[in-house]
Amino acid sequence: MRPMPLALVACAAAPSLADTIHLPADYATIQAAIAASSAGDEIVVADGEYTVAAGETISFPHDLTLRSASGSDACIIRRSGSAAARLMHIDAGRTAALVIEGLTLAGGLEADGGAIFIDGADPVFDSCTFEGNAAGLDDTADAHGGAVYVAAGSPTFLGCSFVENIARGWACDSDPMSFGGAVYIGAGTPDTDSRALFRGCRFIGNRADTTRCSDFNHAEGGAIYSNSKDVVVADCEFRGNTALGAQTTDGEYRGSGYGGAFYGYGTIDRSIFTANRSYGGGAVFGREAGIYGCEFQANAAVRDCGG
Repeated sequence: MRPMPLALVACAAAPSLADTIHLPADYATIQAAIAASSAGDEIVVADGEYTVAAGETISFPHDLTLRSASGSDACIIRRSGSAAARLMHIDAGRTAALVIEGLTLAGGLEADGGAIFIDGADPVFDSCTFEGNAAGLDDTADAHGGAVYVAAGSPTFLGCSFVENIARGWACDSDPMSFGGAVYIGAGTPDTDSRALFRGCRFIGNRADTTRCSDFNHAEGGAIYSNSKDVVVADCEFRGNTALGAQTTDGEYRGSGYGGAFYGYGTIDRSIFTANRSYGGGAVFGREAGIYGCEFQANAAVRDCGG
């Protein structure tokens, strides 16, 4: 066989190089930049506010890095208009090589997962802020995950902030329930487990809320609701989160609420819980939850036990 020239051998063996795409210099929208990218590319988003309207949810056909140029304070993805619109949907097949870094995701609104819906994927969120997102529409009986809904998959959150998100079960004629003011983690599927890691994150002022309704209602997990034993929370702060059902004007409790900051299964390490509130388990209502090296200050169970 005739030998192949060395130059051709070198070209054939060389891996493809990832490209860097700049927004808005190269493309006008985030979704247009993603559509033009290849697996492994990096999309750098300039400072500014980028909007997502109804029907424009950002999706990811392959793994890549989507990051801000200078941090989440200066780079915001926000729902536009009054209609419900989720900001991102991440489907099965995306791995930990999908990295979303330094973005603020704000004002998303859907029945479940106002900002992010994760369905069998393993994305990494690094130094992101989730602010003012909501799960629950006016006709929604049950609301799950004000900012993030994990149906199945293994997402990782590093140094993220969850601020004033809400799961609001407000369809009062349907015995509403609210789960996970900031994050809801489901039990997964027969084929895909649910796991999640939160490291160095802050949960401030999130709410699982059914207080609008006067009859039977239920709220669990003001910040996190976990239905998976493979959830790990480490070195995080929970402050001012609530899980509350309705209370009448004369002080009678007509609903229930448990786990002002955290409800469910998992492991919590070296985290601080301050001024969280619910009817039972002001900070944590654990169902096979391991709690190690944590601090609890000024949390309140306003009706039942476990402040």
